[in-house]
Amino acid sequence: MTYSINAVTRRVVLSGSAGTGPYAFTFEILDDDDIQVYKDTTLLTKTTDYTVTINANGTGSVTLNTGTTNVPSAPTSSNTITVIGSRDIERTTDFVTAGDLKASSLNEQLDSLTIFDQQVAEEQKRSLQAPVFDPAHVDDGGTLDMTLPAKASRAGKYLSFNTDGNPIASAGTADATPISAALNTFVQSASIVAARTELLTGSNITMPNDAGSNSTIQSTGDIQLTPDATGKVFVTTDNAESFQAGNVKIEDNLISAANAQGELRLEPNGAGPLLINGTATVTEDTGTGTILSVHGTSTQGMIELVSEASGTVSSADVGKIQFNMSNNQATYKRCAEIAVTADGATNSRRGGNFIFRTRDNNATAMTEHMRLTRGGRLGIGTLAPGGPFHVESTVNEQVALFEASASTYTSNVIYVQTTKAASNTHKYFKANENDGAATSIQIIGNGNVQNANNSYGAISDQRIKQDITDASSQWDDIKALNFKNYKEKYRVSVDGDDAPVLLGLIAQDLESAGMNGLVETVEPDPYQKDTLGITDDVKAVKYSILYLKAVKALQEAIAKIEALEARVTTLENA
Repeated sequence: MTYSINAVTRRVVLSGSAGTGPYAFTFEILDDDDIQVYKDTTLLTKTTDYTVTINANGTGSVTLNTGTTNVPSAPTSSNTITVIGSRDIERTTDFVTAGDLKASSLNEQLDSLTIFDQQVAEEQKRSLQAPVFDPAHVDDGGTLDMTLPAKASRAGKYLSFNTDGNPIASAGTADATPISAALNTFVQSASIVAARTELLTGSNITMPNDAGSNSTIQSTGDIQLTPDATGKVFVTTDNAESFQAGNVKIEDNLISAANAQGELRLEPNGAGPLLINGTATVTEDTGTGTILSVHGTSTQGMIELVSEASGTVSSADVGKIQFNMSNNQATYKRCAEIAVTADGATNSRRGGNFIFRTRDNNATAMTEHMRLTRGGRLGIGTLAPGGPFHVESTVNEQVALFEASASTYTSNVIYVQTTKAASNTHKYFKANENDGAATSIQIIGNGNVQNANNSYGAISDQRIKQDITDASSQWDDIKALNFKNYKEKYRVSVDGDDAPVLLGLIAQDLESAGMNGLVETVEPDPYQKDTLGITDDVKAVKYSILYLKAVKALQEAIAKIEALEARVTTLENA
């Protein structure tokens, strides 16, 4: 290489605003391994994180590779890219007696020596050193000695300087903060009393804070607080002694209000909520209007509402959360509330009910609409739930609505289950009339359906039907029915030999007789799946349609009987 090594600093610090580069350096190198590249404080790896281009004059540039661990994305103006000379300090060529003394080899060795000197000079610029005009070094008969104390002597100590300006280790802790000369006498006072006297001697001491307010310690010992531009004063206390500012009093860790109404108003400083026992507000699912954020690590309650009213009677509210809003008349009106009422005898563990009340438009009082009793019963529209879930309405409206709105719905809209075996001693559904005096319809636990008038029907208005024709003969179908006596396998597993013998049809027999229209399929129940091993749908018989077919066949039989009777009459009269 035939270029010169110029007098430059072998280090450049560049803004990352160029993105991936190139980032130029103005010092000469002999090889692309003669530099190190840093992105901020991270040392990058050649080839993986960057490539090097060397110009004809020995200078060059660096181009970054994105998508790596160290350079995941292109740098921005907030990043710094540092390129520093880092040629290994070694000698790679040895000149031998009577051997070739090539200019290129000699130039390379001399260039390397110059580069080594420049690298050392650059590192020296970043080191702590005494100025040139300091006294002579101790080795030269002077007093200057910049050697650090030994490791054992300086560990956990401060670096300071003695009267000769030489480094020494001073006692202290790593988190201490140096003080000014003005406070040195105060800090070195022999006692608290002496420090207070030293601090208050002379004129007042004014201490401004970052918020713009002042705290003035007067020579008399009084503390005067001056509000900032917004009228606020910031005060902290870490003991139980009394402090009072305006109507607010702090005493024995208790904050109380001294005004006539006894009101204590806490207002967040800024846009965030009032934070209790926490270091940061919750960001997920927290609206911008959050006022109060309570944090806690205990499994016990974080918010406690206590009624200290003496002789609290049963049904009285012992705590409530009220929701109010402005009525545009500079006042606030309650919209709804959640309350807990006392319930039961007065003792150390009294029961309670959750009460939910709302106010209708222009109503003067709150109305209870739902309660959860101390026994775990939920009542909607009733104060005395008659079961775990009780809904009652006193107006002409639909009392309950169950809707499955999924377009691909295949589950159960209402599912009723009991741990008891099929029996006529319990009911899955019961509807009573006349305030419960008489039963209209019920579904018994053994699957039977009973109603009061034995009337079962279907909507059959001619206006909702089309393609109406006379039914074909059902005579052969009815004759083909093969009725069986049988026992259900599930009933046998429960009742054994006492399982009832039933009368009915077999779905597969109907299909064999060509009456597929009387057969439908349903999903098997858990016993059929798990015990009987049935994996596909089970077959069911439409007995209600069978009744209609039987009536049609009966009509045909009547017609045949009437025809025979007519023939008999004719023969008798002949």
